[in-house]
Amino acid sequence: MPHQESPKKSNFVENIHSSIKTEMKKGVFGRKLQRWMRDTFAFIIDLKRIQNITKNNYELGKKHYDLGNFEDAVMRFKFVTWLDSKQVMAWFWLGKSYMASGNVQKAVVAFGKSLELKPELQEARDLLKSINEAKINGSP
Repeated sequence: MPHQESPKKSNFVENIHSSIKTEMKKGVFGRKLQRWMRDTFAFIIDLKRIQNITKNNYELGKKHYDLGNFEDAVMRFKFVTWLDSKQVMAWFWLGKSYMASGNVQKAVVAFGKSLELKPELQEARDLLKSINEAKINGSP
């Protein structure tokens, strides 16, 4: 059964909408309200674009990694983490890409960041452990 708004809520929304339309017709305040609404909608559209850019670059980074283009993968994952520093898996794949390209120090930092965000990420924990064991055993 579809959700129906209560008459009280519906009237409230209609009253707000009507009030906004009335205020928008008034001088300075109306123009400011129109500008605010336009800017708000533009901001929302920009956020959606950023989400798409983040997703597309993450997917491209994984494709580059799978193809062995590790420097390109690093670039994509760095961009994703720059856009959204809370992207756990982007940090993880950035670490894997750094590791595959031979930059172990930066891999450790990226794996560490992924574990800060998601401590239960076992694969990152395992990769850090293998890096530390390699250091102990004398490998660079």
